[in-house]
Amino acid sequence: MTMKLGSIFVALGATALVTACSSSPTPFEALDGKANAMADRLLELDITPVESMPEGGTATFNGFIGIGSGTLEELEALGEDELPEGAVIGELTLVATFADGFVDGTASNFLGENSEAFGGELDIVQDVVEFEPAEFEGTIDGTLTNGGDEYLVDLDSFGIFLGLADGQPEGLAGFADGTIQENALEPELAVGVFIAEIE
Repeated sequence: MTMKLGSIFVALGATALVTACSSSPTPFEALDGKANAMADRLLELDITPVESMPEGGTATFNGFIGIGSGTLEELEALGEDELPEGAVIGELTLVATFADGFVDGTASNFLGENSEAFGGELDIVQDVVEFEPAEFEGTIDGTLTNGGDEYLVDLDSFGIFLGLADGQPEGLAGFADGTIQENALEPELAVGVFIAEIE
């Protein structure tokens, strides 16, 4: 699964949304660079062993999410310097409540490829069944806005916990697919990836 996620990030850019380095990066490139570095670090880790998952308490994970048009298969087929149509990248915060087997949070502060800002936020609800194995699935949905346009995001998601330090996973990563509906137009297929490290 880690290899699968790695290939997806290389395609979309959280290491996927990869952009060329420059001495004066745009806001989009700067945000992408941070996501890129986090993904490079975390995707080298093993999946958190089931027997090592905490049985109680909570942990907060901060990171990034990238979303664009298309399917997971189309995403993986993109070259390193290619972006899916309508690509945006944002920041996310997730809280894992280990005793309840639940991960939830929000994503906001989205930027488009030309560094245009998107308002609104997405709700992320990941329902984990006893953390066995150390993975979760759920939904990512909400409305983003830009220039008077609204984008209704409706994604199903899957993720894994990564690493182990001081009795806690060091991070998490996952992917999502579903639809984005611009204004009242027909919904279009959409795909996303996310990465986050423990606070």
